[in-house]
Amino acid sequence: MNPVFLSELQEKINGLEPEKKTGIRLLVWVNEKDEYRTLDFQLPVKELLEQEYGLYRNYLLAMMNNLLVSFGGAKLVIYHEKEDGLDDLIQDAISEFHAEAPRNDRTGYGVYLNYINRMNTFLGLGRFFFEVHPLEEYPRLLPEKEYRIYIPGDEQQEKELLRRSARELSGTCICSLDVGGNSIKGAVVKDGRIAVLKEYCWYPTGCKVAEEMNDPMILMVRFLSACTGLLERDGDLEGARAALEKTVPYGELLKATEALEAEGIVTEGRFDSVVAGFPDIVVHNKIAGGESFKHQGLKNNPDTDYEIEFFRTSDLDEMLAPYAKAGAPVVVLNDGNAASYITSVEQAFAEESILDENGLFANTIGTEMGTGFISRGGTIQHIPLEGFQHVIDLGNEEYKRYPASDIRSVNSTNTGIPGVVQKYISQMGLFRMAITWMYEHQDPMFEELQEKGLLSFDRESDKMTAVLEPKDRRGELTRFLVSLLEQRHPAVVYAYETMGKAMGILIDQDRLIFPEIAPVRLLSGGIIADNRACELLRKGLKEYNSGYEVIRLDEETMYSPLLKSMKPEERNFNVAIGSAYIGNRFLIQ
Repeated sequence: MNPVFLSELQEKINGLEPEKKTGIRLLVWVNEKDEYRTLDFQLPVKELLEQEYGLYRNYLLAMMNNLLVSFGGAKLVIYHEKEDGLDDLIQDAISEFHAEAPRNDRTGYGVYLNYINRMNTFLGLGRFFFEVHPLEEYPRLLPEKEYRIYIPGDEQQEKELLRRSARELSGTCICSLDVGGNSIKGAVVKDGRIAVLKEYCWYPTGCKVAEEMNDPMILMVRFLSACTGLLERDGDLEGARAALEKTVPYGELLKATEALEAEGIVTEGRFDSVVAGFPDIVVHNKIAGGESFKHQGLKNNPDTDYEIEFFRTSDLDEMLAPYAKAGAPVVVLNDGNAASYITSVEQAFAEESILDENGLFANTIGTEMGTGFISRGGTIQHIPLEGFQHVIDLGNEEYKRYPASDIRSVNSTNTGIPGVVQKYISQMGLFRMAITWMYEHQDPMFEELQEKGLLSFDRESDKMTAVLEPKDRRGELTRFLVSLLEQRHPAVVYAYETMGKAMGILIDQDRLIFPEIAPVRLLSGGIIADNRACELLRKGLKEYNSGYEVIRLDEETMYSPLLKSMKPEERNFNVAIGSAYIGNRFLIQ
């Protein structure tokens, strides 16, 4: 494996003599308020540019991409010196986004414009576009118009509001969903106590039409409402015990719900608030992205118009509203944003907060990598913050030839773009790095994975994939790989240490885009729940940059009464349970 990490290429360019490089400025106009963000960097010129034109074209694309997947926006303006010879390179890069395409069915880098245009629909902005201008026309920018995810207010007032959202739960009944790529976790918090927990296994990537995506989430809230009614009537959940198993299929869960309703339990109009954390871009309660791995089944269905089908999934808030009381808040937000908000609440209770004045980023490492923002005031952002879409590696040429679904591939499953965070800091990254290492080193464990039915490899067609049918075994594969850390298997050690270095590269790039944010990441997710895994990731990060830090969200970073009350077996539900704070904040305000 031969990566060319962005940070290492930047160091090389920055070390060139002044006459061999030139500056370039990207200016993105973020929203209808004329707020902006900038990104400045350097490119080589003349012979150096010509010698490795493809590499530097991909570098420019990566920098444009990383800015856009962070903020979205109305337009991106590129400024450069008239005589620097970059005109063709810039136009070549812009053409990769297919901004003029009439429909949001672009591929490659254009995928990001698909979701930016969908976001702009909900933000009241027009279609995204590019402009190119000489550097001498760079505008005078007002500092107060620089877009910030969070502007610090009165610290004590901010913390008190968060503490109230966790303390003042008496008399409320709040239902929350934590929607992931492998399961939906649901919780009901009643009078400040955990009343009902339910996990439902699903594979959203397999959904072909909007109903298949929407119905399980709606049914989960409906079932949780039925269970709450059962608990109020009988004092326990024995009447629904079988349906509480996570492997119960949709049809059986529906029958169990209907049976409870037939007994007179009313499911509609029950909750004081409903909250759903969904793994996609969400703007003002509307799912607005539509380009995640979870949407591939919908997107690739030849029998439907994806743009129409996707927008049929956008109004999740309206679909869940019948189970809330009339006028009660129904909140849909990005799942990483939900986890980050909960952490903001926990930090409001901490004796010594880990939060910097300007906040910090948090990453949920699961099937992919969610990114949220933690602040003293608790923030629900309306920009993409798609950290897993950042391009950080311009190398690994030999692995670009594999389709994105192949375990060895460095290509994004969302866009086909190579070298993205998704293939480094995620379950996909763990599979890619550990199993590729085993394969290339002819390690006996590679054959054992196949014998256990955890890996599919067709030597004739040279196709290597995780096992999804007849049963999705990615979770088992993850647990087995992590278990190999007990014997310090070199493949898994390599994977986690490289994951740590990749985190360092990501922090480097985010420091260029968000210089106000401290280089500390709060991490959560099953693949780093094992202490050895987390420590190896931290080791890889520290070996890359000793000034960077990661902090794992676990019971030691939980301070609020509700989350501290969780039993060990309930901790996987911490985001679903803690999302009650989000619903309650809307009730308080």
